[in-house]
Amino acid sequence: MGLPALVQWRKVILPQAFRIVLPPLVSLTVSLLKATAILSVLSINDLMRVTASLSNYTFKPVELYSFAALVYFSAGALISGLGTRLEHRMQRSRGSS
Repeated sequence: MGLPALVQWRKVILPQAFRIVLPPLVSLTVSLLKATAILSVLSINDLMRVTASLSNYTFKPVELYSFAALVYFSAGALISGLGTRLEHRMQRSRGSS
């Protein structure tokens, strides 16, 4: 093609690779977010570990765990929604070119 290597990567290789990698990457990110709740068992401070500590201190487990569930759901929905919008945008750009 006679293009410099940087232009080849930016204009040819990376757009094609990004279209292939995007759906599994979004799925993996959501799965990783869900798996962080398991980290509390390993004594790693994350949202669930902090929620458990606060619950033991304030004696309000229902409110705190409900809030933690809402945070996890919101973050998962946000990541999934952004990934879906990005996938649709990539589909439209591929269809128009």
